[in-house]
Order: sequence, then C-alpha cells, then structure tokens
Amino acid sequence: AVVSTQSTGEIANGGSAPRILSLDDYFLNDMNEYEYEAEMEESYRGSMLKAFQKNLNEGWFKFIIIDSVNSKVAHFSEFWSAAKCKGFQVYIAEIKRFPDS
Repeated sequence: AVVSTQSTGEIANGGSAPRILSLDDYFLNDMNEYEYEAEMEESYRGSMLKAFQKNLNEGWFKFIIIDSVNSKVAHFSEFWSAAKCKGFQVYIAEIKRFPDS
C-alpha cells in the first residue's frame, strides 16, 4: 500500500513510473498467496539483489524502490553501494505506521 502510494505520487507529479522490487513477491506461491519461509529469505534477498543490479545495468528506470524489511544494515548495504556506483541518490525510509486506507 505504501509503495503503490509512492509510485502513484511520483507519476502524478510528472515523474516516470518507478521500478518496484519487493521481497514479498518472492514468497508468493502458485496461487499468488503469501507464504513466508524463513529458510528461503537469504536466498530470496540474493535473487532480489541480482534483479536490482540488472535493473541498474539496463538503465531503464530513474527511480527504483526496494520494498523489504531491512532490520540489519547488511540487508540493504549492497543495494546502497550498487545504486551509488551507478549514480543514484539513495534514500532509506522507515515506515512506523501504515497510512489509513
């Protein structure tokens, strides 16, 4: 909800649609239902980092959102470094409360 609100706001203000990469997407089963598997999280984070780096290298998006719980610096430091190397301005947002629906 928060990510889609940010995306809509970016477009409404004249920007291009951002690329959104969400860790939750990796936990969707064949029925498109969310199933968290703790033993898979590290592997899924690695896959998301590869997808992120591919998006950076292809250069199609000026604005990329990583939607993920990053409770450790190690969870986002590689994303940060890769984005900075490609000239992106990096921002970290902590969502403490979801907006009312």
